Amino acid sequence: LIEAAPSAAGHLLAVLTAARQGCQEVAIIGPDAPDWARRLSQTYRPNVIVVFSTVPNEEVPLLAGRYQEGKTLAYVCEKGVCQTPVDSYDQILPLL
Repeated sequence: LIEAAPSAAGHLLAVLTAARQGCQEVAIIGPDAPDWARRLSQTYRPNVIVVFSTVPNEEVPLLAGRYQEGKTLAYVCEKGVCQTPVDSYDQILPLL
């Protein structure tokens, strides 16, 4: 496989690693959500999935019920369990 499709082999190894290590989800909601999501994406974090919205969003389960007027909050979750929300970007990084 490595000789026939080297990039496919690399992708498969990345998927295997993610499956073994698990993934973290980061839900960011509020006025600064796009900036926080952009800043998180500047560093390679293969096991982190980020969803964000600036407004209430009940259609995305990870964001549902989390909006608080005028605040930007981030929730770091793993296996369906979320940690206490943080209200500054710098507080996200130690949780990852």
